[in-house]
Amino acid sequence: MHSNILIAGAGQLGSRYLQGLAKVPDPLNVYVQDISAESLERANARWKEVKNQDSHHQVFFIQNFDELPGSVDIAIISTSAGVRPEVVEMVAKATNVEYWILEKVLAQSEDDIARIGSVVIDSKGAWINTTRRIMKWHQDIKSQISAAGPIIMDISGGSWGLASNAVHFLDMLCWWTGERLEHLDTKGLASDWVESKRHGYYEIFGTMIANVSGGSKATISATEEISPHIIRLTDHNFEWTIDETRRFARRSDGLVITGQIEVQSTLTTGLIKDIMETGTCGLPTFDESATLHRVFLKALQEHWNKQPGKPKDSLPIT
Repeated sequence: MHSNILIAGAGQLGSRYLQGLAKVPDPLNVYVQDISAESLERANARWKEVKNQDSHHQVFFIQNFDELPGSVDIAIISTSAGVRPEVVEMVAKATNVEYWILEKVLAQSEDDIARIGSVVIDSKGAWINTTRRIMKWHQDIKSQISAAGPIIMDISGGSWGLASNAVHFLDMLCWWTGERLEHLDTKGLASDWVESKRHGYYEIFGTMIANVSGGSKATISATEEISPHIIRLTDHNFEWTIDETRRFARRSDGLVITGQIEVQSTLTTGLIKDIMETGTCGLPTFDESATLHRVFLKALQEHWNKQPGKPKDSLPIT
């Protein structure tokens, strides 16, 4: 019997989710939805790149949710953040969803987080795709980090998308420590936001400082100039340098852990298998990530609101 999987949003990320489903051993009915015919065509081309001739999966490329079956085992919402609440509501109206995987940034306001939460609360499980938790390399690093005391982390680099990607590192710190994000200081951010590569969305440069509940802290910086993206941290016993580009984590006693940042097309296979087989996965739950997102969005929204002539009810990041 085929399980039903929905991918809502067939852009760059959605098509990589689709490629990752190719290696799931159990037969799937995959519904790939997007309002853009061009995006669906591109997703279809990427599916053909990886599809095995012996594949038992069936893939349906659709523009309307009314083409969905009566129930969906897993709904993957890989749209941009600005439309995610609306898409979640539309999916829930069209079909019964057992499990949800939601992309980050989860939403653009606290109200939108609440809208999503009011829908996914009726499901068996919902998770946010901050992926370092399910990467073997970062799991190996975590196993060697001492959680006996506060962790002090410094993340630096140039032009890496601080507003859209900082959530990954905030979640990583909470995962390492078992703590929750309590405060985000944005005084070190630049006064002006800049348009990102995606039309209608914005980015910011500068530094912000995150404090979590057990005393751990992260300083997160991005400059306009392109420069290596480096994570430095101090735990109870050692200092660490983690270079994700050069694929090593070096501890001050000489321990080196090598690995790599796995792409979505690789991660999806195991993620879907875990949920189908166990009803859970290693990603943060909706409630865990929503707690982090609320603090994150509130701080950046206050900074954004200092911009003259800009809408004040949501934060245009994705």
